Amino acid sequence: MFGIDVAGQDGKVDWTAVRNSGKTFAFVKATEGVTVKDPAFAHNWQNMKAAGVIRGAYHFFHPHTSDPVKQAHEFLNTVGNLETGDLPPVLDIEINDGVDRKTVINAAKQWLTEVENELKQQTGKIIKPIIYTYPGFWEELGNPSDFAAYQLWIAHYTTQSPKIPSPWQGDYLIHQFQENVPGVPGVK
Repeated sequence: MFGIDVAGQDGKVDWTAVRNSGKTFAFVKATEGVTVKDPAFAHNWQNMKAAGVIRGAYHFFHPHTSDPVKQAHEFLNTVGNLETGDLPPVLDIEINDGVDRKTVINAAKQWLTEVENELKQQTGKIIKPIIYTYPGFWEELGNPSDFAAYQLWIAHYTTQSPKIPSPWQGDYLIHQFQENVPGVPGVK
């Protein structure tokens, strides 16, 4: 299966063209920190489903400049109730906001716990978010093993054989690399 991720800066997406290009799923940016809602989220969220693309949403995480629990609530409020067939939420961890790795790790744990608890109340099921990161950043964090129970979406754009951080023992759910996709003005 192949998919894409998009955000507002990628322009207006033609989801039918995306599906017709063989992409079966997509993740769209919903929020960033506490105050940023992606301006294209509502359009993308509705239209990707209408086009038959399996949908997921991600949150761009700020471990220091925004409270992690408030970030989790903003993300969940923006996405609304997950529907049957929707993909698990994604926590995009790729910046440290100038704080030490322990602070980043603890803040990420707070976001993940809050989202899991809220989704369990909402659905009655345990839904574990996916971790999005890239190898160099995870190494900067010291390859924390605390997140091994979460599935990994690894961003390693320039290779077909991504470097996988040690907590995941070489296993990943999604590998992101760069390519042009019909229907997406930006490149993902």
